[in-house]
Amino acid sequence: MGSAGMMDAVIFKAPFQMATEKRPIPRITDPKDAIIKVTVAGICGSDLHFYRGHQKMEPGVICGHEFVGHVQEVGPDVKNFKIGQKIVCTFTITWY
Repeated sequence: MGSAGMMDAVIFKAPFQMATEKRPIPRITDPKDAIIKVTVAGICGSDLHFYRGHQKMEPGVICGHEFVGHVQEVGPDVKNFKIGQKIVCTFTITWY
């Protein structure tokens, strides 16, 4: 983590072009939000589709939807996760 309020993010620029940039740390905007500090991320096969140019993606998108991290902050409606808890985010989406 660099300067206060900023995080490092892997950004899609164009096919075969990725970069690491500073971006603002997310904030809780919905009572069901949780902020996770990513410690390790992997590249998913779905990332390769837009990286190789087979699927269109807007430049500037933050990549890395498969990761391990820990809970930094939770909204008031979040009941299943606690601050400091280690989590893994897989490619599937699950609703509670």
